[in-house]
Amino acid sequence: MKRNTLVILALISMFMFACNKDKKDNENKAVEEEIIPNHELVATDNMTIIENADSDMEWDMISRSKIKLKGFELDKALKLLIGDSPARVIIEGEHANPVMEIEYEPIDVWESSQDGNKQIVLDSLQKFYDFEIVTENREQTVYNIVSTDNESLIPRDDQNLGTSSSLSGKIANYKNYTIEKLAKTLEREFDVVFELGLEDKGKYDVELNIVSLEKVLETLKTDYGLMIEKTQQEIEVFVVKF
Repeated sequence: MKRNTLVILALISMFMFACNKDKKDNENKAVEEEIIPNHELVATDNMTIIENADSDMEWDMISRSKIKLKGFELDKALKLLIGDSPARVIIEGEHANPVMEIEYEPIDVWESSQDGNKQIVLDSLQKFYDFEIVTENREQTVYNIVSTDNESLIPRDDQNLGTSSSLSGKIANYKNYTIEKLAKTLEREFDVVFELGLEDKGKYDVELNIVSLEKVLETLKTDYGLMIEKTQQEIEVFVVKF
């Protein structure tokens, strides 16, 4: 009887070991499949989508003529493609987050639009990644620009000229920018929400050290007289749900 018991225990141990091994092998296989290098998802005449791409970071301004995203993880790529500000896009749920390479060029540029191009790329991504996009009101940290000091913030006389920006190291120069355009630019740079609590149509030249958000806020206050309040408030955001 004792011998039979030992045999049964040995068989149970062997069975449990085999099950655990199979489980671990399956987990390892799943991980290997998830990180296939340069895994091409789409390759057509006007669209390329590759995950786990080995490329330098690159982002061409999304326009009616072309979309080009390289070196950004999926989360960041979605934030850039949805809406006008990545700071107003929230990603929720557990999911793989591969580095992406995305290029799209519409067949007919004159019949295309910026929003339409974005939507075509998002529709393609949804075929491979299980997510939905909804609009919700969420409480977020918001930096409110509530007032300016006219003695510190001097408007340009030649306001009809176009805007331009340049970057040297961490020093950014914004030429002929409205306060609203500057706020939207800083939203993209630091992934935080700015709101404009004033009416100001002037255009300005602003130089900022963008090493950190704290440094930017300090310079906007001391050098340009912008009063900015950090608040919690409910705003409309896009939510990506995996």
